[in-house]
Amino acid sequence: MQRSTDIAPKHYFRAERVFLSDGEYYFATREGVDQGPYANAFDAEKALGYYVRTQHTMRRGRSR
Repeated sequence: MQRSTDIAPKHYFRAERVFLSDGEYYFATREGVDQGPYANAFDAEKALGYYVRTQHTMRRGRSR
């Protein structure tokens, strides 16, 4: 039983970031910027991984 003072659990959903548009692959960033085009989904996934790693490194560097 949940009390009225309990915080409701949050549900997080992972959206698919790689998508196909006009025959070319892109990935969407959290900032709302689409990156691409890439010839195939594999290349877009690789680029997305690189993007996430570089963003993480940049943010970690700023917090020092």
